[in-house]
Amino acid sequence: MDTFIFILEIIGTIAFASSGAMVAIEKKMDIFGVNILGATTAVGGGIMRDIILGLTPPTAFARPVYILFAVATSTLLFFIVYINPEIIHSKIKCKYYDRIMLWCDTLGLGIFTVLGVQTASKFVRENMFFFVFIGVLTGVGGGIIIDGKIHTGYGYAAGEIGHTLYKAGGRQCTCGRKGCFETYGSATGLKRTTREHMEANKDSLMWELCEGDINNVGGRTAFQAMKAGDAEGKAVVDEYVLALSEGICSIVNALQPEIICIGGGVSKEGALLTDPINEFINTYAFARFADRKTKVVTAELGNDAGIIGAALLGNQ
Repeated sequence: MDTFIFILEIIGTIAFASSGAMVAIEKKMDIFGVNILGATTAVGGGIMRDIILGLTPPTAFARPVYILFAVATSTLLFFIVYINPEIIHSKIKCKYYDRIMLWCDTLGLGIFTVLGVQTASKFVRENMFFFVFIGVLTGVGGGIIIDGKIHTGYGYAAGEIGHTLYKAGGRQCTCGRKGCFETYGSATGLKRTTREHMEANKDSLMWELCEGDINNVGGRTAFQAMKAGDAEGKAVVDEYVLALSEGICSIVNALQPEIICIGGGVSKEGALLTDPINEFINTYAFARFADRKTKVVTAELGNDAGIIGAALLGNQ
């Protein structure tokens, strides 16, 4: 099992190093800048973790295998593009590279999310008996804590909350099915919903926030527009929160955990996100009349919960 996890860690490291390196290459940085950004993207979370915990030297330096993989990956990509600069804008890069990175990122983020559960749970309450963590990132990752331990399931793949069904025959998911929860409740799903609403309403403030380019849509675009009084932005947020509420309510009905903790970038919205979800659960969950009710909160570590949890794997 340790070897399997190590392999997944290396895959994640290579994926994130590639993402960082490609950003640097597209910004026309030299090989030094490409390696710095690639390595920082891959191991920055672990270094930050060690600094927070007072562990010196950081694991990334004490056990440099991850940095070596990150640097090797960044250097390889630099020379590939240096030799064939036209590859940056080629159809090959768009068709194959982005797809490979998506799958590697999905795998890496899944590991980071599950491992981040144990860390995030400590910032909610000590000795949590039954706890579910939801990482709202590129996809919707999940992890389940029972009596302080990660529930991995029979085949070590439990907690795939993002691949529960939300809408039959809905949006195509990378897993092969249509209508998975993560195609609506993830950051990617939110951006897709935002673009759909923008296309339907050319007068929306969201166009101005994106500088007239729909490709500039981010996870915060709709929230920013809503806060500025844009009706279409509010419609996007309402649709997104409903998707999260429906998905989370299904989790409550199936597992009835004590806490559901939301991490990832969207968790920065705080009560704007959790209040309507809690209201939905208290209205529609099967056990809404029970004395003990599931509470939805945001992880104090926010978007870093999964990264720091992954970096702490060596201490498990």
